[in-house]
Amino acid sequence: ATGLRDPLSAAPVQYVVHGVSKDLVRGPASNSVTVSDAVNPRLIVGTRGAAIVVNQYPFTLQFTEPLNKGAAEGIANYTFSNTGGVVYTIVRADYLGWQGASYVVRLTVNTSAAPIAGAILTVANNVTDIAGNNIDSAANSQAF
Repeated sequence: ATGLRDPLSAAPVQYVVHGVSKDLVRGPASNSVTVSDAVNPRLIVGTRGAAIVVNQYPFTLQFTEPLNKGAAEGIANYTFSNTGGVVYTIVRADYLGWQGASYVVRLTVNTSAAPIAGAILTVANNVTDIAGNNIDSAANSQAF
């Protein structure tokens, strides 16, 4: 679904301000001020759901900003580390857009055994918001 909370692209906005006197006389225009998105998206939280089938799990990732769909759905943009020898294979990444409180990516992950506590998921730097800002490197990972 598209809309105000789920935009497909970013656009800068320009403002021009006019002062108004107490007599309601409009003054000259200010210089044009352009506002654009310069904030990096952040991973807020990730959760692992119950097994879909044996050794296949959904991971739900919540982000602060709308993401570029192509980058968000690139399975190579997500890696697991600290897995204790368990192999994590991401087989699908679906960008679900705005889901009531955040922007969501749902990963489908196959594992070679039951997932261990402490495995870390990292989102690659080339996941961007719709304005082209890369994921914030200080908020791009989650331990499970």
